[in-house]
Amino acid sequence: RSNPAQVTNVEERIRSRAYELFEKRGGEHGRALDDWLQAEAELLRSKLGPTPVATKPLRTEPAPRVGVKRKGT
Repeated sequence: RSNPAQVTNVEERIRSRAYELFEKRGGEHGRALDDWLQAEAELLRSKLGPTPVATKPLRTEPAPRVGVKRKGT
């Protein structure tokens, strides 16, 4: 559970970072949602730590081509 003070603090941190991003772009309007989402993602990454890196590829063979007909078939 989160209390209202914690939610307000998180929202304020996101709002502050989003405004920094807005200013960094030179005050270009029309991208408020992009700034908010980027700020939110940065905050989450900082709380959760770095994203784990895969040690091997998930798929080593090419994906099958679905719905493609070959000549003569």
